[in-house]
Amino acid sequence: MNRIAALTGAPAEPVEPDRSKPFSHNWTDMALRAFAAHPKWRMSPEARHAATLLKSQFFKPDAYTSYRNPNYWVRFIQWWPNLLTGLESLSRLGFRAEDPDIMRALQWFMDNQEPDGS
Repeated sequence: MNRIAALTGAPAEPVEPDRSKPFSHNWTDMALRAFAAHPKWRMSPEARHAATLLKSQFFKPDAYTSYRNPNYWVRFIQWWPNLLTGLESLSRLGFRAEDPDIMRALQWFMDNQEPDGS
């Protein structure tokens, strides 16, 4: 089996993260989408912890320089983590509009909605 196939297709133990690296809400949003889509893992303590970290960072700059501008939260491109993708995952994880972080994000959409509803 070639190396790529072995790394991506064979069962393996999880790789522990490098905890010396700073938290990135951008990358957390991407990983959280998979947890949120899975009926078993969406309610895991790890997914809930990641979701809590993510929502606490709405409208804040990311730790990594390429995503430092807080405007990345409202850059709506399908594959790019943003406020909408974060809210979608958080909703699947059971977070509700009454949560202050969620309400702040929803308020941004209400404040920025166009007359045509977009």
